[in-house]
Amino acid sequence: MQPLSMLADNPLFAEFSDEELPNIVEGSDVGAYRPGQIVIHVGEPGSFLGVVLAGTVRAQTRDTQGQQVMLGEIPTGGYFGEISLVSGDPTTADVVAVTPCEILEIPHSIMSEALSTHPQGMSHIAKTITARLTQQSHAQAPTRATVVTDARRAPDVAAAARILAVECSDTCLQYKYYDTDNEISNIEGIVQGIGSATAVATSRGVRGRRVSLPAGSVETGEGVICARRHLHLSPEEALMLGLRHKDEMSMRVGGERSLIFNEVAVRVHPEYRLDMHIDTDEANAARLDHSTVGYVESADVPS
Repeated sequence: MQPLSMLADNPLFAEFSDEELPNIVEGSDVGAYRPGQIVIHVGEPGSFLGVVLAGTVRAQTRDTQGQQVMLGEIPTGGYFGEISLVSGDPTTADVVAVTPCEILEIPHSIMSEALSTHPQGMSHIAKTITARLTQQSHAQAPTRATVVTDARRAPDVAAAARILAVECSDTCLQYKYYDTDNEISNIEGIVQGIGSATAVATSRGVRGRRVSLPAGSVETGEGVICARRHLHLSPEEALMLGLRHKDEMSMRVGGERSLIFNEVAVRVHPEYRLDMHIDTDEANAARLDHSTVGYVESADVPS
């Protein structure tokens, strides 16, 4: 099958446009392998995501006794090399051609850039990683290999996984968090200008949801996050309370359901005024209102 047709039929690339797929193919190589030839060696730096255009490959490794363990076969339409693509770690298994094979080898640089704007594709990869790690952890040198990736659907996952992918440079950090059991929790973001006074952090969820508020509800176009509980202070107020920017402190609140909020982040800025921000559910649990008085119990000063 032609590379372009193969990608168009693969669920990993379901969100990709007719303009994007040719660019991926043009930036990739097609490798031909004979039966028994190793496509990827375990422990080597990963450099590409392999899509099987024709034939079948097998993933295999060795156990602690040095015995070969078959992890599974990847048929036409399947892909491999996804763990090193996401983690940046060396490859975790040998991939060997079982039959004459043609492999579309998509460089990490091209695939990473493509996935950054296609969360459905990254979700498919996250589920594949979960299935294969489960397969690898339970592998007991079976007598015959099992197909571990179906070319037409996402793999069935026995257990959920949470995956954090991070890419960092001197001044910029990008991250993506995937929960294969609860996709509404997926989130991605970027921190720019690390180490400078003008550092900016932005994030967005993969999917929107309805958020209930005291005055009604609102439908968000993207996902939402629950901010960490924190205390806003001006420099003068921080000095009075003996607190510094980025301290962590505990706040005791009185009332009908008095309790102590731990791990409250301290944020100091000239434009801030004394104000504590907590999640609505936390406030409701303590039956707080705007007249509630809080008391600083302790402060953990960062080293």
